Amino acid sequence: MDVTANGNFASLFNNERLSDAIIECDGKRWFVHKLILCTRCEWFSKALEGSFVENDKSQIVIHEIHPDHIEWLLRYLYTGTSALKEAPGFSDNLFVASCEASEVADFFVLAPLKKTIAHNVMATLNDLITAIQPVPDASVREEICSKTFGHAFAKDFWKYFFHGVRRIYASTHDVTELRKTIVEFGIRTLEFVRCTDVIVSALKSESLFAAEVLCGLLHKRELLESGKDADAVVRCGEHTWNIHKSILCVRSKWFEKSLDGPFMESSSGTVVIEEFKPACVKWVLDYLYSGSYDFEETDQGFTNDTFVASTEACEAADFFMLDTLLTAIAGRLQERLEPLVAVFQMYAMNIDPRQSVYLALRGERLSVFFYSFLKSFFNVVRIAYTNGHPSKALRTVLVKFFARASPGLLSYPEISEGLRQEAAFATEVFMRNEDDQGVTDTSERSE
Repeated sequence: MDVTANGNFASLFNNERLSDAIIECDGKRWFVHKLILCTRCEWFSKALEGSFVENDKSQIVIHEIHPDHIEWLLRYLYTGTSALKEAPGFSDNLFVASCEASEVADFFVLAPLKKTIAHNVMATLNDLITAIQPVPDASVREEICSKTFGHAFAKDFWKYFFHGVRRIYASTHDVTELRKTIVEFGIRTLEFVRCTDVIVSALKSESLFAAEVLCGLLHKRELLESGKDADAVVRCGEHTWNIHKSILCVRSKWFEKSLDGPFMESSSGTVVIEEFKPACVKWVLDYLYSGSYDFEETDQGFTNDTFVASTEACEAADFFMLDTLLTAIAGRLQERLEPLVAVFQMYAMNIDPRQSVYLALRGERLSVFFYSFLKSFFNVVRIAYTNGHPSKALRTVLVKFFARASPGLLSYPEISEGLRQEAAFATEVFMRNEDDQGVTDTSERSE
């Protein structure tokens, strides 16, 4: 008889009616039903129907597990519910709680439950990928963390995370699925964050975790280079890459639609890309496999100019529906724009350009750089505001920079023309005041 968890069994949970066994733990008892427990859990099957002494009494006394954890497990066996949020007896730290739950699942030989726990953790972390990467507006990052982990953990996420890592790697149970999950998260995020003292110290103390993340990064790069076990092909010009659907479809909605959707490519297993140069496609694939996104290197297929290159990188990220990559590019762009605020303020006040250390290092005249930069800048603006572009992070960077750098410059025809062509950008610049935390993003990506 196949007994599956559904809502019908919820009414039987800890209900003495029709029960035929009892479980006790630390003075607490539950009335249970052998048919349900033995069908869904091998451990209970052996305990209640095998050669254990308990099967004579139809009563099991468990000493190794916390009673709250026993109740959580029984509820899972009766209903299929494995939620840990606010579950009694578990840690407030998601990662620690998941480790505790995985240990319970391991004790009772429930491999599917361990996979479910790891899957739930990864689902939560996927929502945080954008927040963990270099979002220019810290308030956006903290808001997302707060919704997931509570306000207390928003500013100290990495302490929170590595506390969980320590607990998981110290476990004496088989929590392999959970370890794979946090390593995957590390692979997808640690290359994007600044190596703060907290992260450096944690990686040193958790050397095994750090080693597994590094090996994962190297392995994914090797997979792209070798094409081992590939199940699809990407072509661009004369270049061909043997790729893996399990990696590309998870990380890119564009590839998911191309390889698993109703398109011809999904049946043939071959995707032909004509919109970009092969070097740019290789850059996108490198990002999807390893998380690396340095678009300023000369061999990545982008123009040898930071601002133009960022525009081209944004175009590629937008085309392949990589919102997380757009966020990362926005962070890099903000770093490049920050020193230019003072430069443009000087220009507006007719201050001797030689006082600008930035331009002195570049060896450029201010007027030449000014006009060259404006062209690149408004190219980036065009991408950020075309076709309902969803990148709030990119818009925030552009609006904040222009609002700080533009006083006194509006009389210049190049700026006036750029603002006329990008009316939405101009509106947000003029509406912004000193108390604004960012720009309002009302667009949504159509999928």
